Amino acid sequence: MKHSLTRMFKLLILWFTYVYLINAEDRTGCRVDVNAENHTDIYCFNIALDKNEIPLDKTVPPSEFLTLHLFRSSGSIDENSLANLRDLTTLSIDGSHLDKFILPELPRLTYVEIQSSTIPHLKGAFKNVNNLTSLSLGENTIDIDEDDLEGLNNLERLKIYKENLTLGILKHLKNLKGLRITHCNIEEIPSAAFENNPNLVTVHIGDTPVEKIGEGAFDPLKKLETLWLTTTKLKSFDSDLTKELKNLKDLGIPARALTNLNTKKLIDNSPNFSKFDFLFYDTQCPELHKLEGDLSKIKKGVSIGFLSDWRHPQKTCT
Repeated sequence: MKHSLTRMFKLLILWFTYVYLINAEDRTGCRVDVNAENHTDIYCFNIALDKNEIPLDKTVPPSEFLTLHLFRSSGSIDENSLANLRDLTTLSIDGSHLDKFILPELPRLTYVEIQSSTIPHLKGAFKNVNNLTSLSLGENTIDIDEDDLEGLNNLERLKIYKENLTLGILKHLKNLKGLRITHCNIEEIPSAAFENNPNLVTVHIGDTPVEKIGEGAFDPLKKLETLWLTTTKLKSFDSDLTKELKNLKDLGIPARALTNLNTKKLIDNSPNFSKFDFLFYDTQCPELHKLEGDLSKIKKGVSIGFLSDWRHPQKTCT
C-alpha cells in the first residue's frame, strides 16, 4: 500500500510538471517553484546564458533539493556561471544550444541530465563537480571522447542514450555501480573495457550493434549482479565470460546466442545465478526450448523471464 501511494505521488508530480511545461511553451525567463518536503524547482525557458547569475522571479529559499531546469536556452556555462545557484543539487538541460559548457564549483550537485542539446564538447565540463553521483546524456549533438568524464571519481550511475562514444569513457569511473548504454554505436566490448570499474553491480548495454566480446571482458566485475545484452547483435555467448562473476544473478542475452551456450558451466560459474532474461516475442524462439531442456536437467531453480516492453516489438532468435 505504501509503495502504491508513493508511486501515485510521483506520477502526480510528473503530471503537474508536464502540464506546467505545456502551458509554459512560449514563456521566457525563470520561475521559482517551492514544493512540499523542502524541494525547490527553477524552470527557465529561452534564456540567454550570458551573465554570472540566472534571472529569477523570486528569491530561492534554503532547500534540501534544488533543481535547475534549462529549456531551449542558449549561450555559455562556465566557471563564473550560476553564481546565485551554487547550492544546486540537480541540473537538467533540454533542447538547448550552448557555445561552451564547463560547470562551475557546485559542491552539492549530485545529478546532471543533458538531452537533445548542442554542445561543442565535454572536455573539462565536469572537472569542478567532484560530488556528482549520477549523469544522464541523451540525443545530444556531441561526440563523447575517452577523457571527457575524467575527475568524476564519485560517479555511481551513468546513463547514455543515442550518443557517439566508445567504452573507453569508463576508464576514469572507478566507483561506477550502474551503467546503462542504449542506442549507441558500440560494436565491440573489448577485453579491457571494465578493468577500472570493479564496483559495477549492473551493466545494461542494449539496442547497440555489439557483435563481439573480448576474452575476459567481465573478469574485473566481481560485484556484478545483472548483465543485460539482450538487444545486441551477439550470435553467441561464451560461458567462460562468466567465470569470475560469482555474484551474477540475472543474464540477458539474445535467444540466438543460446545455440552453443554451455548452460551448466555458466550456472556453475555463478552460484547465485537465478534468471535468464529475454524479450516477450522470444517466447516462441526454438533456442528457448533447448534452454528449458538444459535447465530441467540441471535442477537448480533457474528461471526464464521475459521483458514486456512496447519499445522492443522484436525477436532475438535466428
